[in-house]
Amino acid sequence: MKYESITLNPRMGVLTYKDSKEIKINVYPRLNRAEVRMMNLLPSAINCILVIRQWSEYIALKQLDRANSEHLLYVDLTGVDSHYYKNVILELGEAQKKGSIWLVPATFTSLEPYLYDATTHEVVY
Repeated sequence: MKYESITLNPRMGVLTYKDSKEIKINVYPRLNRAEVRMMNLLPSAINCILVIRQWSEYIALKQLDRANSEHLLYVDLTGVDSHYYKNVILELGEAQKKGSIWLVPATFTSLEPYLYDATTHEVVY
């Protein structure tokens, strides 16, 4: 994973992707029918625990968190930096020091809820 220009190391087994949509179900009484309408796509959320080995990396991430700015987030779905999300904001949780590393919970929220292919720049889903 890479956010802005910082290469990230998520902890194995705790990386989750959540793509959501908002729907409305209309029920028609006495007709025994219902229909569903998709209202919109909600922002995608990627949750993980980052393993940070250097203090400078932690400071750089903390600065991005405080700046509340939008950047690209590259994810490794089929290869290194193979896909990306646009307009991603970062929210860091409370850091825990474990020996010489820091474990930091992070939530990346993509304000544009589409996954893009890094080579063709087309929407994957």
